[in-house]
Amino acid sequence: MGLLGSFGILAYYMVLGGWVLNYIGSLISGQLDLSQPVTIETTSTFFHDHIHNNPLAILIYTGLFVLVNYIILAKGIMDGIERSVKFLMPLLFVFLLVMIVRNVTLPGAMEGIKFYLVPDFSKITKELFVFVLGQVFFALSLGFGVLITLSSYLNKNEDLVKTATITGVINTLIALAAGFMIFPSLFSFNVAPNSGPTLVFQSLPIVFSHMWAGSVFATIFFSLLVIAALTTSITIYEVLITALQEKQGSRVSKPLP
Repeated sequence: MGLLGSFGILAYYMVLGGWVLNYIGSLISGQLDLSQPVTIETTSTFFHDHIHNNPLAILIYTGLFVLVNYIILAKGIMDGIERSVKFLMPLLFVFLLVMIVRNVTLPGAMEGIKFYLVPDFSKITKELFVFVLGQVFFALSLGFGVLITLSSYLNKNEDLVKTATITGVINTLIALAAGFMIFPSLFSFNVAPNSGPTLVFQSLPIVFSHMWAGSVFATIFFSLLVIAALTTSITIYEVLITALQEKQGSRVSKPLP
């Protein structure tokens, strides 16, 4: 059941990675020009033309994302996953910090911060707790075998409680920081705070188009997303690889130094 969940989540990240790479390619090539203000109609049309109605482009970009995963994983745990994460995670933090500083200094950003941080207790329902619980399992990859698989490579003297606590805290801090990157910019340019693909691929491009050097900041933002997707997908991929290796009796569990 855990492997089935890992496969399903991995498929989600592969497609998401393809979508984001598509947008990065479009920004670099100039197909998506955010150097001047655009409307929701413009971003919606672009999204449908380049995502919904362009399966060939999605196939190519998703294939490219899968290829990057394969190249990293083919090098193994130490030379592949560990080395790539050591490079990608600091880069993610730098991109995130750049976007936060840029967005919280926008005019009207304080309204977005208030919307983000001031609780609305009328929204607290039973359904909310179920949603939050699901988000926790999704964000920390609980129940998919990811933590068990990766921890099997740890040194026997490693403090698992400490490591698990640090993982949960850092994950939560990044999620909180992402809110400071998104909501101030939305309220600064009076864009509705949507969620999911509509927010990322339609609403936020409008925000970037009103910024100085909007295409540059949009490229940084989507690069941040693809790094986040990549660091997650390679770890979930490793679960499936490890399971197949153990089934074939070809896995050698070698702790990291």
